[in-house]
Amino acid sequence: MTLDILAVCRRPSESILVLCRDYEKRLPKNFSLRFTYLAPSSNKQNVEHRKAEEGTRLLKSIPKNCYLICLDSRGSHMTSASLAKKLQVLRDDGRKITIVVGGADGIDERVLSRSEEKWSLSKLTFPHKLVQIILSEQIYRAWSISEGLPYHRG
Repeated sequence: MTLDILAVCRRPSESILVLCRDYEKRLPKNFSLRFTYLAPSSNKQNVEHRKAEEGTRLLKSIPKNCYLICLDSRGSHMTSASLAKKLQVLRDDGRKITIVVGGADGIDERVLSRSEEKWSLSKLTFPHKLVQIILSEQIYRAWSISEGLPYHRG
């Protein structure tokens, strides 16, 4: 299973990448995370134009026939255990999974309407650097729950 993560942000520093890779390395060879970074819009004047420009690039980057999930503050909240169940169902279904992390101004409505689910990591707002680490860790945690490993102690 490959989980594609499209993030509208500058490529993170090596220290952030090292933390994400730590969780990725713990996953089995047949389960991988693949981060793709799309540069934020350079339009400094208008939020809606920025979101639209980023949305156009996201839509071009989203694989056809994938199960699309957008991280959005209005998305549903879940526990690590429910994330594990969800990923297990999607893995068994055999569809490609893509998760979108929007830019600083959020995700364009065209991308949100294309998504099959919207998830919220928290009611708090996190910087992209932390979102990547949290997402990597939670995906590893979900996998370890599914495999019955002692990493998650509930």
